[in-house]
Amino acid sequence: HPCTPAVGGPAKSQLVHEVDALGGEIGKMADRCYLQKRILNSSKGPAVWALRAQTDKLQYAREMRSVLENTENLSIREAMVTDIEIGANDEVTGVSTFWGISFRAPAVVLTTGTFMNGVIWV
Repeated sequence: HPCTPAVGGPAKSQLVHEVDALGGEIGKMADRCYLQKRILNSSKGPAVWALRAQTDKLQYAREMRSVLENTENLSIREAMVTDIEIGANDEVTGVSTFWGISFRAPAVVLTTGTFMNGVIWV
């Protein structure tokens, strides 16, 4: 389950706007799953206003998973990756898993959750 049920706020709202501008789902999903929305820093100038939505984290996770599972040309594989496979020109060619299964792909997104300081490697 997600670590926090809040989307947006002074720090994260910039990221949400940038992801949405690129066609992402974070803001749309927050609109579907919010329990309450609030403008933060409204007593200050508009430059520092930020929208924060408190979301139902279980509904958010369920609906986001559904969106991803139904996205055309997207394959989701969950496994413990033990090695990133690299080609002759230092390009990623796939990953190897703990169970000895290799997945070949021209692009790989590793989401480590709370491990590796929560960094997403593309």
